[in-house]
Amino acid sequence: MNRPKLDFEVNDTVQNIVVLTKKSGDYCYFFSDKEFWILEYWDAYVTPSIEEELEDTYFQFLQPFSVSYEELDAEAKRVISKGKEDRVKLNKPSLYVDFDCKVFYSQFYDQALENRLYDSWLGRFEPFEENVPKKLIYWQEDQPT
Repeated sequence: MNRPKLDFEVNDTVQNIVVLTKKSGDYCYFFSDKEFWILEYWDAYVTPSIEEELEDTYFQFLQPFSVSYEELDAEAKRVISKGKEDRVKLNKPSLYVDFDCKVFYSQFYDQALENRLYDSWLGRFEPFEENVPKKLIYWQEDQPT
């Protein structure tokens, strides 16, 4: 599996979305098809070994879709330089998935992804920017590099 092309100008933000995760205290961005973030289907993609947790196995499955802050920031600056700031704002993270606390925050307006979880997870449809470290915010023009 390959990550879709990171291009904010043409990304429809319905199929491919940016997701911020937190796992073991570390933050990681992903850019992938939203279908990979329907938690109730994770066990259809991976089968953890007896010693592993589903979340750990699935996080490894997602690695081909990881994208660095630097890539996102460079893409945002490229698009802003063309006067298309609105395209950057459309490509803000749609989800924040906290693997450590098993909390799934969504700002994705379709499919109620925050309700399609396993029982051990808590889903919320609400803004989550306050959870994003300032050094990881790429969608505001005045962010430091």
